[in-house]
Amino acid sequence: MQKGLNQRGLKVAAGLLFVAVGTAAAGGSTPRVTAEDGPRALSDQERQMMSNNAVRIADAYYAAFNGRGSVAAVPMRDDLRFVSPRFTLTTASSFKAALTDLFKRVKHLQIGDQVHNGDTVLTFYELDLGTPDGPIPMAERLRIEGGELAAVDLIFDSARLPPAPPAAD
Repeated sequence: MQKGLNQRGLKVAAGLLFVAVGTAAAGGSTPRVTAEDGPRALSDQERQMMSNNAVRIADAYYAAFNGRGSVAAVPMRDDLRFVSPRFTLTTASSFKAALTDLFKRVKHLQIGDQVHNGDTVLTFYELDLGTPDGPIPMAERLRIEGGELAAVDLIFDSARLPPAPPAAD
């Protein structure tokens, strides 16, 4: 029996996350509330603009992993929320610090598939940290609010990562 998540299992789990958070993965309308006219569906043009902005932010985020950009170029909300199997962060500053540490160990990030809808981008990739087991398959959901990265949900088999260093006292 195989230990941990395989690539197919990872995609199924991430797909369920993508749907479970209320994202209309198959062209449904995403409601938006405005002060003037109450709830309404976004127009196709508004949805396309949101998707384009979300993809641009995702592209800048993933470019930083391969040294083709900087995390400073990624607009982030101060109250950004990051959730992974290993830990949770609740501020942009703590997330940027964790990324800066991670980037020191990244050999390469290879994007496989990417799905976007409105303000949500779901990316499947392999992250090479130079570990003996090779690249680690991951799935990540980025949620954009007001042109800034607001939430990051990461799914991966944490058994594939080296042990975390002990916390400093």
